[in-house]
Parts: sequence; C-alpha cells; structure tokens
Amino acid sequence: MTAAELAFEILDRRKIAVRDKDYWCCFEVNEKEETERPLHYLEKVLPILHSMGTESCLVVKKHFSMEAMLIYLASKVDDSKHGMMKFREERNLLGLGLNTGSFHDRYFILSSTTLRLYKEVRSIQRLQIPELQCSHRPEKEWPVKSLKVYQGIKKKLRPPTCWGLTVVYQNEKQEKQQWYLCCDTQTEMREWFATFMSIQNDGNMWPSESVKMRASRVQLDTRLGNRSLIPLRGSENEMRNSVAAFTADPLAVSPIKRSTCRSVHQLVTWSVL
Repeated sequence: MTAAELAFEILDRRKIAVRDKDYWCCFEVNEKEETERPLHYLEKVLPILHSMGTESCLVVKKHFSMEAMLIYLASKVDDSKHGMMKFREERNLLGLGLNTGSFHDRYFILSSTTLRLYKEVRSIQRLQIPELQCSHRPEKEWPVKSLKVYQGIKKKLRPPTCWGLTVVYQNEKQEKQQWYLCCDTQTEMREWFATFMSIQNDGNMWPSESVKMRASRVQLDTRLGNRSLIPLRGSENEMRNSVAAFTADPLAVSPIKRSTCRSVHQLVTWSVL
C-alpha cells in the first residue's frame, strides 16, 4: 500500500470530500524528535511502519505548504540550490547521551546528486560558480538520495529560529548520522525542503489526476464487501482485544505490539487533522 492509497482510504472512511487545491498527505510524525515528514505519494507504508519506534505514528492531514512548494519548483531553472544555513551536528558527550554543540553558519550547495557543506564562507561568490566548485573541497558531503529530511527541530536544542530541518543520513553499513539545519524564514525553509523532495523523487512531487483516481479506487486486501477483515494473531486474549479495539473505532486503533500483528489496521494510529 502506498501513502496515496492510505490517504484516500482514510478520507473515504471518514467521508471527507477532496476539493480542488486540497493536498492531503500521509505524514510520518515523531513526537520525541518533534519532527514530521510528508511521505511521497508512492512511498510504501508498511516498511515505514515496521521501522518506526513507539514515539512515531502516521497521520493523514492537509499539506498546507504543497501548493507554494509546487509554484516555487515550477519557477526554478534547475534543481540546485545554495545558500547559508545554521548547522549543528548530533553529538553525544563521552557516550553519556548528553547532547553537546551549537549552531554555526555554514554554506550549503545542493545539487542533483550531493549536498555539500562548506565551512569557509569568505569565498562564497566563487562557490556560486559551478566551474569553481571543484577547486573548493567541502567540509562534508552526502549523497542526496541517502538523506531523510524532516521538518522541525526539538526545542531542547535551542535552535536560533523555529524554521528548521532535521536530517538523517544512513550509509551502506546502516550507520546513522543526524544533524540540524536552521533557516531565517519559513519561506527559505520551504524552498530548501521542496528542492530536497524534488531531487529525491526526480521532480515527481504530486500525483496526476489519473493516478489519484486509481489510488482512490484501491481497496485494502483485508476488505470483503463493505466489511473489514481483521488479521488475528497471538493468544486468545490478544485476538479479543484486537477485535474490541477495532469495533470501538476502526480508524483510531492504538498501535499494538509488533510481535502480535503487523497489519496496517492495527499498527497505525489513524488520525485526520
């Protein structure tokens, strides 16, 4: 099941009509990190559910920035972006789990393949010329399609502005790095986020009308007629609890232990905001 199919399934069950210029999305929300990420409409939902911790959930709601992002991307000549942002790495003090470090000005160049960070900002004008970028070695460099970009930064890090992004990088060895970017304005943050999304999805940001129609017709495999089938696993008591919770409100089932069931119905806290 894709994020678009999940969103249409929820809207259909709640009998919510989708109007023109309504951009309903499925968001991955992390309460601990105070972040959220709109899923691309073709992203598969189950792998995300299986990898989420107890502090995360999926939420279906309107994406109020999507129209502005699409207008901005349509006005761009290419898929690159560069500029200053405040940067902070996630570091643990002596392995004690205590965050240390602060935000510093860094110059970033985002291209179709990489995100580059430059510490030396005195030669910014030269860095803006593509032919001269090769002669300036970046302090850090990441492949764009290996990054997960979330909107928001946890408040305990005391970001200098409220317009921030949390970025997670995972390499081939499954090793993770996490760091933070702060922008001066909401518009600036939205433009960076839109460029990230566009590059990672090859410019395919939002489904066409034909794709939306197909997604709206897709039914869950666990449905039969107008009734929903509940995959039951575990002990007798666990099965009874699953049925009771689903009967009370099939769209607001609390997440249960992953060892008990991995169905879409029981792993997601369905929410429509």
